[in-house]
Amino acid sequence: MTPNADDKKARLKKGCAMAIIVLAVLLFMMLFIPPQLVWVLLLIGVPIEAWIITRMAKGGMEKKLGRKLKGEHELTSLTSWMEASKDDEVQKPK
Repeated sequence: MTPNADDKKARLKKGCAMAIIVLAVLLFMMLFIPPQLVWVLLLIGVPIEAWIITRMAKGGMEKKLGRKLKGEHELTSLTSWMEASKDDEVQKPK
C-alpha cells in the first residue's frame, strides 16, 4: 500500500472511532441525564467541538502548504490548496 492510502485508512478509522464515541456519549446523555441539562451541555459542547475541528483543519492545511495561513478565509478557499509557493515552482530552462 502507498503511504497516501495508509494515511486515508488511518483518517477513516479515526473518524469512525470519533463518531462511535459521539454516539455513545449522546446515548448516555439521553438515557441518564435530564433533557434540560442535555440541551445545556450540547449548547456548550458544540461550539467547543467546532473550534477544535477548525484548529485541526488549520493545522492540517499549514502542514500541507508548508507555511502559516494568511487568514481564516484560507480554511475554506480552494485556491489555497492549489496555490504553489514560489519555492515549489519549477523554473523553466532557458
